[in-house]
Amino acid sequence: MDQLAARLDHRFRLLTVGSRTALPRQQTLRATLDWSYNLLSEPERRLFNRLSVFAGGWRLEAAEAVGAGDGLKPEDVLDLLQRLVKKSLVVAEESGDGSERYRLLETLRQYAYERLTATGELESIQGRHASYYLAFVKQTESLESRPPIWHGTPAILPSKITCEPPCAASSTTTRSSTRCGSVAGSGTSGCGVDS
Repeated sequence: MDQLAARLDHRFRLLTVGSRTALPRQQTLRATLDWSYNLLSEPERRLFNRLSVFAGGWRLEAAEAVGAGDGLKPEDVLDLLQRLVKKSLVVAEESGDGSERYRLLETLRQYAYERLTATGELESIQGRHASYYLAFVKQTESLESRPPIWHGTPAILPSKITCEPPCAASSTTTRSSTRCGSVAGSGTSGCGVDS
């Protein structure tokens, strides 16, 4: 069991042999994801790929800022996001303040990240992600005289934003981290902030 847990960061290499009697799309994890991905419309694929830059959850405003552009209009993001939720590719949850938050399961995020990298959009989308959250921090800083509250704890304002590949590409990630990519420089990967 420990060997399996240690290899979860490379999950697409784990489940490579399935039942010979199963349909080809059900024989491996990658084949199942490829099959589901190929059923998406082009705009759904594009948004799904772009959402992979979020290491944790996000709100609609963040998805519009990061996901729109280059063929996707901001006003189309909500509809596309709802379609991805209906297809069980994105998880929608109600937050404590009653607003909707979204997230990708880590396996789906890694798959979408691979697809985003293959499109050549990775750097551009990471830049949008960093710009959105930098503006968010600046807005929060200007609205409040005290440090902002993130996830219920006082936060130190970041001095820089960094983006690294997700867990799948990192050999330093440990299984003890519960959410890969939450803070850059913490031993996890993804986009985050350094203080």
